[in-house]
Amino acid sequence: MRRKKNILWQSLIFIILITFSSCRQKSFYTPGEKLSNPSNTPGVLLADENRRQIHMLNKTQKERLTTQYQAYFHSNEDSIPIKKLLDSINCNISREYLRIENIVKYVQNNIEYNLRGNPYIVKSSIETLKSKTGVCTEKSVLLGKMLYYSGYNIAFFIFPHAKHVGLGIHVPKEYGSFNTSFSYIESTSNRSIGDIPFEYFTEIRNTTPFLITIDSSKATFNDIVKLSEMYKDYIEQYGEENVNIPDSAKYYMQKGYALRPELHSLLSENNYLYDYYNQLVEQGLTDSTSIKKADSVYYYLEKVNNKHQILLKKYNHHKNNFERIIKEYNDNL
Repeated sequence: MRRKKNILWQSLIFIILITFSSCRQKSFYTPGEKLSNPSNTPGVLLADENRRQIHMLNKTQKERLTTQYQAYFHSNEDSIPIKKLLDSINCNISREYLRIENIVKYVQNNIEYNLRGNPYIVKSSIETLKSKTGVCTEKSVLLGKMLYYSGYNIAFFIFPHAKHVGLGIHVPKEYGSFNTSFSYIESTSNRSIGDIPFEYFTEIRNTTPFLITIDSSKATFNDIVKLSEMYKDYIEQYGEENVNIPDSAKYYMQKGYALRPELHSLLSENNYLYDYYNQLVEQGLTDSTSIKKADSVYYYLEKVNNKHQILLKKYNHHKNNFERIIKEYNDNL
């Protein structure tokens, strides 16, 4: 009798374990495991040629996030200080694309990216401005508010798998990111509008972000066409590697580059006069005319050389400051 009871209990436990195991396989997804039919697995997307598993938001999560982000824009209690800030940083800038670029650079360079912050507890825009620090969400919300109060249609790119948030500004479709009409803006580092940080957030490359729009009645940033042309010209002149360097480094780099044509011209003139003077000496300074001519050439040679040295000193000053800023920037990455 006791043996029958033991067999009965063992059978019951075995059935319970099998049932639990079956339920667990249907209800949970363990990252890295193979999926026989991904389309039937809630919350999971099989993406790109590497067939990596990327977590997606379900309908409830999307609704909750949409409500949360749109709520940031229901209150305008921060409108006065933010509009004052906008006036101060764009007071002398008339071109639209430069104003937008200036707003973006302000948040990127003046609000420190807090890597250790809690992305789920979001400070208000005023608190972010006062503390001058914020997680990706806080920096993106602040930048979003600044562009929103400037009259632009903005949106948020949500990357749940990367635990990252980026901002978007409405643009003509051909300038949009992730097959949307919003150009991506990275608020946490010094990057151009439309430049997506794939190298830092590799998960971004393999997923389609969830887009949260705020107010479609706001303006489109059509001047992105001119901004893109500016980026292109800048790359041609200074190289792609110098597009996203700090503005302070760009200042010294551009100052240095502006001196280059005159430096080359003076150096060529200096070399010509030097060779000409040596040629006169080799021919022999046998009379007053040849001596006077050589003296005149030497006088101009000395004058050109002095001017070249002064300009070279300025160039090296800009170059040293540029290298110092780049080193500090790289050390802090």
